[in-house]
Amino acid sequence: MKTPQIKEFDSFPLLKNSPTLMCAHFEAVSHIVVHPKELEHAERLRTEKRRREFLAGRRLVKVALGDIGPILPSEKRVPLFPNGIHASLSHSEGYVGLLHATEQPLGLDIQIERSVSRGFQQRVCASKEEHKMAPVNVFSAKEAAYKALSPWHDFIFFPRFIELREIDGGTFSVLKIRGEQPLKPVLISQFTIPDVVDGRACIISVAGVPNNTDCYRG
Repeated sequence: MKTPQIKEFDSFPLLKNSPTLMCAHFEAVSHIVVHPKELEHAERLRTEKRRREFLAGRRLVKVALGDIGPILPSEKRVPLFPNGIHASLSHSEGYVGLLHATEQPLGLDIQIERSVSRGFQQRVCASKEEHKMAPVNVFSAKEAAYKALSPWHDFIFFPRFIELREIDGGTFSVLKIRGEQPLKPVLISQFTIPDVVDGRACIISVAGVPNNTDCYRG
């Protein structure tokens, strides 16, 4: 059995301020000691799954950013980072990811590839174009976009509220939110890491403000 590794990615040329992505298996960061307030919060969570996800995220934050104090959730369950740090966390089947930069809102989603029902596709896909894509990929892109857009748009995440346009393979722009143009342009870059869990790939969606609007328009 291979020792779980921490992987870092820093090549997102379409997004401003060159955000950095770090991904790890929960076991790879299990030795990291979290802040006492984070531990107290974890103990109040209802399920062991939520506790493991919460602690894995805070451990990865400490690996990536050092000791920046406790990262506790807001009333909307959004991690509150110190001023000057923009970051997004995501978890899936024992893996955790952290996307961070200094000057722009960001969104991250990771999903382990899986089969889904027709009903899932209907709940996720908002257009004919989206129905031609893999539903889990569409969901992941929209989850990342929602996180990046949350500073400007206050709405509960429902995938069909967000309509995407594929610029090219693995790159999307947000076309509409609840039928209206988004207040800020957001671009989503998506890639996969093959054979992560039981032969299934890990889908990673990174969202942020694009370097230029020409790229956004495609």
